Amino acid sequence: MARGKPSEEAKPTYKVVVEKAGANWYISVPDVPGALASVRRSEYIESIARSAIARKLGLSEDSFSVEIGASES
Repeated sequence: MARGKPSEEAKPTYKVVVEKAGANWYISVPDVPGALASVRRSEYIESIARSAIARKLGLSEDSFSVEIGASES
């Protein structure tokens, strides 16, 4: 069996819900209570979401995948 980095399929994936309100983008992660953040520029959504998830779960930011989606409200 080959050894090396685990495949993308082996990483857990967390859904990140994003909602635009005024000048900010609000970020929440339903499967990670307390993983909340806001950003002013959309290009920072993924990195800030990864940071919030990693901080709450005590993980490295590259140990999981994220799926960005808009709020359904």
